[in-house]
Amino acid sequence: MSNISTISEFLLHANSQYQVFDMSRGIRTLTAQEFVDIENGLIPHPSPRLGAAWIAVLFWQATPGQHAVAHSPAPEYFIWFLKLPLDEQSKLVPGPRDHFLRILLEALARQAQGESVQDVPDHPYSFAPPQQQMAGFNSLIRKQLALPRSQYFEQALAYMQAPQDKDWTELPLQGINDIAAAMDDPGVRDIVLEKFSQLAAEVRLHLCEAMENHHPDVAFTDLILEWANSSTEDQVQIASLRALSRSKENRRVSDFIRQLLSQPALATDILITISGRHWHRLTEHELFNRYMDTVATQAPELFSAIFADLVRIPTLRQQMLGMLRSPHKSQTLLRAIGTLFSEQGR
Repeated sequence: MSNISTISEFLLHANSQYQVFDMSRGIRTLTAQEFVDIENGLIPHPSPRLGAAWIAVLFWQATPGQHAVAHSPAPEYFIWFLKLPLDEQSKLVPGPRDHFLRILLEALARQAQGESVQDVPDHPYSFAPPQQQMAGFNSLIRKQLALPRSQYFEQALAYMQAPQDKDWTELPLQGINDIAAAMDDPGVRDIVLEKFSQLAAEVRLHLCEAMENHHPDVAFTDLILEWANSSTEDQVQIASLRALSRSKENRRVSDFIRQLLSQPALATDILITISGRHWHRLTEHELFNRYMDTVATQAPELFSAIFADLVRIPTLRQQMLGMLRSPHKSQTLLRAIGTLFSEQGR
């Protein structure tokens, strides 16, 4: 294995099947080819956060020529949660990844010599997902690998069917995420649509957070937009934004964001959620300009951080740099950019 230079090569040489998940902004699957191209520096990471790629590598041993899930009664799964640094164009910095590989290879060499070695020695590139994201990840991989739902699914479904008869405080977070993962099942979806208004407020919020990892259909999008428009609470607006982050009703969701941006005093957490979960909608020129103007006007203290975050996203990079050069900037935006340059010059 001395000539191995990438994580994907390491796993293939180890006769492992694997799946990679991008956990930077919600959870989404990276194809094997995407991951190979990212590792080889051929393409940038599509959705970096804080200058890094936050990924989960799920792998399992498989018999050559057979799919582990289809042919093994109980394959053993392993997961690495890795935070790998990216350069200013969001391409992988090879040094830390190479260091991680050296740690693995050295551990394997010691193990081959008879030493007792833990699965993966301590290293500086691991991260621990927060509880909500970990529950969402567990639901997602069970669904993608056709594994049984967790033991909490039935408990959560029973609550959804009769929320007035159940104590929501006994409802596990994992069960709510299992419901979100099952929303493409018409039976589950219909129960949620019918009972949503009767759910405890906390359950509605958790369900919306869980839905950010899935594609809501038109009916659920309608429901969430109606809920958001009937409330003035910041937490409802934030939960709605997260639930709709992957909705394919792009025009309607963009209109909802415009509606929020028209408010005279928008909570900073709402602005952060828009950039964190709806960055892909900001490629729309008019919405992008309105968003950046609103940040500059209502939350100038966040402007530099949001700029630094969005300029790393490949699909927004040219737009962000173009904004700096544009002669058609508002005075407020001009001042925010001036502050940005002065901070960088320190």
